Amino acid sequence: KHFSVFRMTDALSRKELRPALEILFQQLQMTPREHVRLFSLIITQFRRLITIHSMLDQFYKESEIINRISLPTFLSKQVLEQARNFTSIELQNIYKELAELDLRIKFQSSLAPLILQNLFQKICSGYFNKK
Repeated sequence: KHFSVFRMTDALSRKELRPALEILFQQLQMTPREHVRLFSLIITQFRRLITIHSMLDQFYKESEIINRISLPTFLSKQVLEQARNFTSIELQNIYKELAELDLRIKFQSSLAPLILQNLFQKICSGYFNKK
């Protein structure tokens, strides 16, 4: 389950909508009431990307970043690469959107799949880079 979610967030970071949505729908079919857990994992991933991107902007060396984030080295390298797929502004805008969607995901569970699908489409289309 967690590997699939990692693949989903990886597809999102590469802005590949179809694989991200396929995994999302698969996860929601297997565990339809775990939309909040999925959303929190997406938030965690983008928080991590913002942190890494900030360190890149401050000219931290790749090895320093890998040592500072609490992930195994091979995952750290993947997340580091993912962070490079976004601009700082884009990550900030995505994180702001995640904060605004938080209560809707939690309290409008019937709409959660549509809310997540819309979020994925915006991320993959570069919508947050234009805001």
